[in-house]
Amino acid sequence: MTTKIMLLGTVLAVSALSLPFIITEFSPKPDLPPILNHDLIDEAVKLGCNEPSLNHLIQYSNLLHDSFDGNYIIATIGLPDGLSQNELDECVQIILEKHDSLD
Repeated sequence: MTTKIMLLGTVLAVSALSLPFIITEFSPKPDLPPILNHDLIDEAVKLGCNEPSLNHLIQYSNLLHDSFDGNYIIATIGLPDGLSQNELDECVQIILEKHDSLD
């Protein structure tokens, strides 16, 4: 009887130790931040994109992601102070043309 209790205790102890690993293995993984195409960003600066436009596109679009597939989205949250829609549109055009030339 004592052996059965010790065996049961050992099984429970091992199970308790492995439970965090099981939970970790099946827990949803956090989204990784996108990898930015730094060469494209440098080229966009050279071609006339201003800093507010680039910052906005880095944060709220997929245009500068390394995994860009030709379809882009820009979150419609409004523009920051000091950035006009025209400036942003010009920067988007520069980046799209640069993407086309890379393909």
